[in-house]
Amino acid sequence: MADELGTTTFLTVPHGDAALTVTTVEPRTHAGPVAYRPGARLPLTLGAPGLAIRRHCHPGSTSA
Repeated sequence: MADELGTTTFLTVPHGDAALTVTTVEPRTHAGPVAYRPGARLPLTLGAPGLAIRRHCHPGSTSA
């Protein structure tokens, strides 16, 4: 997926009240900065991964 999109991809899962980055894959053709390293934890209220997890867990919610 990282190669197809040409960008860093990562897998983040909910862990208590945080989003935990499990793995990160960088594309072979483009090297760029990675915002989320494996083991990184951010509150579910911050960052795209946490907000996406919250939206998935509460699909009818209109707030982040």
